[in-house]
Amino acid sequence: FNPSSAIPDPLWSRGLGDVYKRQVPIVVAINKCDLHEADPQKIKNQLLEHELIAEELSGDTLMVEISTKTKKNLDKLIDSIILQAEILDLKTDYETNANGVVLESKIDIGRGPVVSTIVTSGTLKKGDFFVCGLQWGKVRAILNDSGNNILEAYPSSPIEILGINGAAKAGDDFIVLDNEKEAKTLRMTFEELLVFIERNPTALNRSTVDAWIVVKEAA
Repeated sequence: FNPSSAIPDPLWSRGLGDVYKRQVPIVVAINKCDLHEADPQKIKNQLLEHELIAEELSGDTLMVEISTKTKKNLDKLIDSIILQAEILDLKTDYETNANGVVLESKIDIGRGPVVSTIVTSGTLKKGDFFVCGLQWGKVRAILNDSGNNILEAYPSSPIEILGINGAAKAGDDFIVLDNEKEAKTLRMTFEELLVFIERNPTALNRSTVDAWIVVKEAA
């Protein structure tokens, strides 16, 4: 959050609603705290309206005042995330096909479609076939957060992937399949899913994968 402006709404509120439905733990980073006009307390007060209460206000939400420009409290932010993971005893399986969430996607001049994702389970390897919403592809290259080419990406790794056939949407599930045929089949199933959602609006309250399971069970 930018502490000198209001919280984005309603787009941000809709995103927060999805976080609540998925029961995902939240760590709030209040950025640009190096600015003279910064008012972190204003942000904390606004977050009260969304039932996010800072620990200093007797709540249970970790909030860290940071500056990516001056690097202020970035180490504290990392420690807060690690602490949250330890408290929740978060674990995942490394020895399976990778899954993740799309952070953003774009068409890059010279590189073509690029998708930024974070791996949530499994290990992503160069050459894997995958699906992102209505897009699919084969991993041609994996770049880590330093821009270096790597051969594999593990859970919690933020990466860029080359090889997708078009721009995906932020929030799409990233799913690795065993082969090209499975990837294309799942991608076609997602197209059928859109029709299903139009006819069954309550499916909008499910994740992409959950809604896909409903389609398969109804078939």
